[in-house]
Amino acid sequence: MISKRQRKRIKKILPNYVQKTKEVLKNNGIVNKQGNPYSDVYIQYVFAGTRHNFEIEMAILEAYKTKLQELEDLEAEKEKLFQKK
Repeated sequence: MISKRQRKRIKKILPNYVQKTKEVLKNNGIVNKQGNPYSDVYIQYVFAGTRHNFEIEMAILEAYKTKLQELEDLEAEKEKLFQKK
C-alpha cells in the first residue's frame, strides 16, 4: 500500500499520475479480469488505499520513477548547457 507521505510526494512530482499509470499498465499489457484497461477511478482507489492491487501500485511507482529520472536528466542537461567554460 502506498503511504500518505508517499502519496503526497507522488502527487507533487506527478500530478497526472492516473494517466501516466494507465500508460505503464498499457505498455505492460496489464488489464482487469474482463480484459479491459483499469478505470481512472479504480486507479485512484488503489492510490488512496481504498482498494489493493499490487500491479497498479507497481505501475504508479514506475510512472513516478520515470518522472523523477526525466527531471534529473533535465537538470543535468541544464547544468551542462550553463556551466562556465
